[in-house]
Amino acid sequence: MRTVAARACLSLLCLGLLWACGEEVDPLAPVTGLAAVSGDSVIRLAWTAPVAGLKVVVRRSPTAPPAGPGQGDAVYSGVAGGHADPCLKHGATYHYAAFMVDDQGRASAPAAASGKCTFLPFSLLVMPDSQYYNAWMWKTAMTWILAQQKPLNVAMMLHEGDITHNDTAAEWKTATESLTLMDGKLPYALAVGNHDMAKNGGGDTTNFNKHFPAERMSKLPGFGGSYPAGKMDSSYYTFRAGGADWLVLALVYDPGDAVLAWAHGVVAKHPTRRIIVVTHAYLLPSGSRGAPGKKIWDKLVRKHRGMTLVFNGHYIAGTGARLVSTGDKGNKVYQLFANYQNTSLSGWAAQRIVRLDPLARQLSVKTYGTLNSKYITVEAHQFTYKDVDLGELP
Repeated sequence: MRTVAARACLSLLCLGLLWACGEEVDPLAPVTGLAAVSGDSVIRLAWTAPVAGLKVVVRRSPTAPPAGPGQGDAVYSGVAGGHADPCLKHGATYHYAAFMVDDQGRASAPAAASGKCTFLPFSLLVMPDSQYYNAWMWKTAMTWILAQQKPLNVAMMLHEGDITHNDTAAEWKTATESLTLMDGKLPYALAVGNHDMAKNGGGDTTNFNKHFPAERMSKLPGFGGSYPAGKMDSSYYTFRAGGADWLVLALVYDPGDAVLAWAHGVVAKHPTRRIIVVTHAYLLPSGSRGAPGKKIWDKLVRKHRGMTLVFNGHYIAGTGARLVSTGDKGNKVYQLFANYQNTSLSGWAAQRIVRLDPLARQLSVKTYGTLNSKYITVEAHQFTYKDVDLGELP
């Protein structure tokens, strides 16, 4: 049992003067199992803390692991067992050190690991109008989509709208059971089409919001917000890939001024993100913008330097078209239309693979029929843009 004097001595801990009491202090046990695994634009760190609830401090240096918790660049401080560190330069090696740190500021010996930054090409999978899909088509398409995540390094799946045809309970049940297979596996964003509304474009999105409620959708990776509040008519998501930060805007069919003002505000708050817009009606099969597209271009897309890609479906006078325009800030915007609903089995449940390679400065599109396992190789559905700026915005 300690004496009164000894107990008084222990109270000096808050001043870091325990050494004055003549008592020996055991050193903090170090972090174990520190690993730095290279991913796309990120180095994923993992470790084991010997004392649960005690803070772990991680620091980074481009030359050698930092020797103390005050050296190098701050990466992480907390009680978790891992952290994703966005890497800054393709090909660069980063050296990490992790320390256990107690409330008095004492630090353990460092645990060290190194990782190499890699900016990989990545893909977006784009689903055109699925309104004529039956259960078999949905199952086949979704099985293929989920199987592509790792081979194609898929960042997100984007649906161009007209998920259903008649906005019926049976159609929504099939679509919901299919699309939610991505939950917890692959990030996705859904644009609301006119056929996803009561009275075919009447503005009533009750059934869409019933099956894709904000309460659940807000838990998807990268979810940033939606409009109107509490509904998923329009929404946005963020992700990082290829060395750049991205933002996806999923806009309701023929968005009004209030929706576009909301979207403008979202983009303005993220000035260093590249922007992808997915909406149901925008570019016509002729390659020019329809009435909704002109409005979206003039009131939103042309105004922001980060605008990079626009996707849409809806129109049936053709199956594919594209347009490259220069925004007010001098940035090029790649606008792509695709819709296969009036072809055999919706293009055999065709999905678009949009491959983005920031280092090669290349954007390529392929279109794949998931039912017949064949690519649509005509020029309108398989093409490449070169010298495309896809890098990080300063």
